[in-house]
Amino acid sequence: MTSKPIFFHKYLLILVLIPFSCFFQPTRAHADTNPRLFKAVDYAGATLGLSTGTAADEYHFFAQADFQYNLYDWTFYAGAQGTKESGGITLSVQYWPFTWEHTRLGPKLIYNLDIYSDISITNNILPGITFECQPVSWFSFSIDTFYLFKGRYIYALEDEGFVPVNTFAYSQHLNFYLPCNITLTQYVATYSTFRYTQPADLEIGLKVSWDMNQSWQFTAEAVSRQIIYYLFTTAFTAGEFKLGARYIF
Repeated sequence: MTSKPIFFHKYLLILVLIPFSCFFQPTRAHADTNPRLFKAVDYAGATLGLSTGTAADEYHFFAQADFQYNLYDWTFYAGAQGTKESGGITLSVQYWPFTWEHTRLGPKLIYNLDIYSDISITNNILPGITFECQPVSWFSFSIDTFYLFKGRYIYALEDEGFVPVNTFAYSQHLNFYLPCNITLTQYVATYSTFRYTQPADLEIGLKVSWDMNQSWQFTAEAVSRQIIYYLFTTAFTAGEFKLGARYIF
């Protein structure tokens, strides 16, 4: 397997500069006419995907279903995923106590249960914080960071019980709002909705969303997984391709 350097200094520069863009904000009149600014979306969705797999885990299909509901300053989420060899559920709650003209900040709690065939059962608990900003009508970004507690029960190590792991998780999303109700999202993360691993296991993704009307949204997404070796050197481990639909109510 070949490896290649990834220029993390570019990502670090973006992470440093982007938050300051919130200080260069449009006028309040412009913001009030922007329907995308912190819009609360309630939906029920379904996704079908293909993972290219690795040498130890061959390619496989997977299916996901999720539901999101907003109530005042709270956002509630529930989702489930199934594959031939594994299944899992994810629950989360987000609270937004701090909201300004173009930014908002709030705590978030995620719980994930992952059951992998005859290998293991893993509980993932992630308390953390999320920051969102939309400095202009055509662009927004979000950054979140979590403390990640993993409690894993491995069947082959029955006498060990649950093996605890303490680490962290992080993600960055850049959203570009294009004509024809299209949203382009690029992200870098150490976790995904149904997958919680170590910080050295990165996901780099590109997602396209199309709002057909006020009730239906369709998505296409490609994900590249990279493992960091030594100093800023990575190797490709797997890829994912997803197609999804959401009914917005």
